[in-house]
Amino acid sequence: MGIDLQHRLQTRSGRIAVRERAGRAGSACVVFLHGSGFSSGVFDRQFASPDLAGLRLLAIDLPGHGASDPARDPAATYCFGGLAGVVGEVLAALDPGRVVLVGWSLGGHVALDMLDENPRVAGALIMGAPPLPANTLGSLRGLHFSRDMLLASKARFSQTDAARFERLCLGVYADGRHVPALRSVDPKARPMLARSVFFGHNRDQRAVAMNARKPLVIVHGEDDPVIRTSYMRSVIEAPQFGGRGHMLIGAGHAPFMQAQGRFEAILAEFVEDLAARSDRPAARGEPVRPSGRAAA
Repeated sequence: MGIDLQHRLQTRSGRIAVRERAGRAGSACVVFLHGSGFSSGVFDRQFASPDLAGLRLLAIDLPGHGASDPARDPAATYCFGGLAGVVGEVLAALDPGRVVLVGWSLGGHVALDMLDENPRVAGALIMGAPPLPANTLGSLRGLHFSRDMLLASKARFSQTDAARFERLCLGVYADGRHVPALRSVDPKARPMLARSVFFGHNRDQRAVAMNARKPLVIVHGEDDPVIRTSYMRSVIEAPQFGGRGHMLIGAGHAPFMQAQGRFEAILAEFVEDLAARSDRPAARGEPVRPSGRAAA
């Protein structure tokens, strides 16, 4: 198992906290991006996993989250493109070579924004992040709106709010450990991010997914209480989708916890595929492997 390192990197948005687990010499670098309100700590299981041993792992606290500073320019930063720009600055500072992005929920949307735009990105695996069109109707089609889901736009969480949101996102794996992170988020972050999604201030990510020039894997928990499975099927099963889709039976919004073994097998296989392809550019529409349906 590699050694855990902590970085505090200066960016235009402020100081950004990064957690790193060193890998074997020459190993691939996997960059984890967390969901709204959470922090890099949500990926503790992956950092401790023997199935990912040997890989270099990075996990970034997005601006306004975890140990990172609140955004200096909230309006420009608290949207998918703004966060993608900050992650790009972090990668430029650390210079880890080409990376595999693994984005969960908000982090998945950030990864999609970076996929074809950042030359350091070799490919992306996203989960809990429906590729939505840039309009209100797209949000209504892709998301389950519930009382707990509405917390995603609330500026400040009470202890009860944080426990409810943790339970919504993590299901039976909600144990209170992430409540402090959920309560310490920059109060401007959640409302601004929610407005950017609902009012179409981001890129058309459905089009990004359909036209991706680099390898893309989508992992979806069939019991996700946040995202409509019917919408995710419409993405994964679309004739123009050239990536790979996995529908995980029995998993919810956080398959990296709720189906950890299967998720890590998918990730490890994806990293191996990318390493095998590294000497040639990925053609649009070239599948990484055939789409699959997997049990948790």
